[in-house]
Amino acid sequence: MTPYYQHGGITIYHGDCQTILPILDVVDLVVTDPPYGISYHSNHYVGDNPFEPIEGDDAFPNVVVQWCIKRAQSGTLVFLPIEALSLLPSAKSHIVWVKNNWTAGDLEHGYAHMWELAAFWPGPTHEFAIGRPVDVIESPRVAPTSLVHPTEKPVELIKKLLLHHKCEQVIDPYMGSGSTLRAAKDLGIPAIGIEINELYCRRTVHRLAQEVLL
Repeated sequence: MTPYYQHGGITIYHGDCQTILPILDVVDLVVTDPPYGISYHSNHYVGDNPFEPIEGDDAFPNVVVQWCIKRAQSGTLVFLPIEALSLLPSAKSHIVWVKNNWTAGDLEHGYAHMWELAAFWPGPTHEFAIGRPVDVIESPRVAPTSLVHPTEKPVELIKKLLLHHKCEQVIDPYMGSGSTLRAAKDLGIPAIGIEINELYCRRTVHRLAQEVLL
């Protein structure tokens, strides 16, 4: 498998993670935000929606997530809808991301969610890096005018999550906008991203090329 991008400990593969994951030598820590299986396509923009529907968002990819849970040595942390929990083994922890703004949902009959859920399954070599972390994390969401992906997670949120765990490498099988890879690069952690949509591979490469100004 030829990488789409490889530089400074960061590797991107363009393709289906179900094909690419099994050929990776080691799966250490998985941190990912897969399609929720809700055919998400927001109409909550000023003007037209700038994003196409998310590829593969017709069903939650529980088979891929279960594969990661079984093989990730340090552990697997997945953002997911509450409904997906019934498709997966019981998680050791559930983390609440308080985003200080409401998220998508039923605008007519559902409460406006100010948080999102992530679940964590430790692997056989798991160790916390900074003691036992709390399961509520506050981090503002990405402003709609700054999004490069419709469900983009903020880099600062991912950094906080990565800093919880000792790991040699991070893998994100649903790379999307590249937040996990950007966070890993900033922290000096080797990382692999897999993305089926080539547009987001290009955008992530551009994002990785940007340097942080101190």
